[in-house]
Amino acid sequence: MDTEINFNKLKWEKSPYPGVYVAPIDVTSSSIITTHAIKILPRRKIGLHYHRKEPDWIETIYFLFGGHFEILVSARKKILYHTPNPVYLRINSKEKYGIINKSDQDLLLISSMKPGFTNYDEIVDVK
Repeated sequence: MDTEINFNKLKWEKSPYPGVYVAPIDVTSSSIITTHAIKILPRRKIGLHYHRKEPDWIETIYFLFGGHFEILVSARKKILYHTPNPVYLRINSKEKYGIINKSDQDLLLISSMKPGFTNYDEIVDVK
């Protein structure tokens, strides 16, 4: 993964999650793999959810600059990170997860999906 991405020059778009923005980095025309930058504003979150995708779907999430954040991996399990080091996560098909920015700074990450992201209709929020 290229760590020379200039996050300040990306064309950020609002997501369905308040305080969360998405910018395409590399979207192939065949949608086999899509890569997006995601910015979570301070104290905001991507709630617990899963993607309605093929059984072999996979998402790799790269927190290139580390951060102070919490990963929700189910309704009851949470993993807290507070590190300047990169963190990498692998999410499998229908696996429930969420991300909470615990910091006073933007949390920047890269999401790469195979098969690629199609639209927000594939996301199922978990209450």
